[in-house]
Amino acid sequence: MKPADDLEWRGRVERKLDAISEAVVRLARVEERTATLFRDQSANTTAVVQLTARLTALEATTQANKTSIRLAERVFWLAATLATPIVSGVAVYYLTKGA
Repeated sequence: MKPADDLEWRGRVERKLDAISEAVVRLARVEERTATLFRDQSANTTAVVQLTARLTALEATTQANKTSIRLAERVFWLAATLATPIVSGVAVYYLTKGA
């Protein structure tokens, strides 16, 4: 080989090695991003599982409270229905007594 050809060949090899090293650096960055995404996905999956468990417990509590609230509502309306004529009667009695 001539010295000029040798220098040209070395220059091409160096450029190719530089391109390969840049590609390796890019691959390492992509690998790091992928690993980060998988870690985040795992954390999100864990959070969703925990939230699902909390939601299930909340639904069970709501079902249990539903019966109590329904009973309390019925007692309230029964008391209100019974109290209305009593209060009205007392009011009419005192209003007519004064007249």
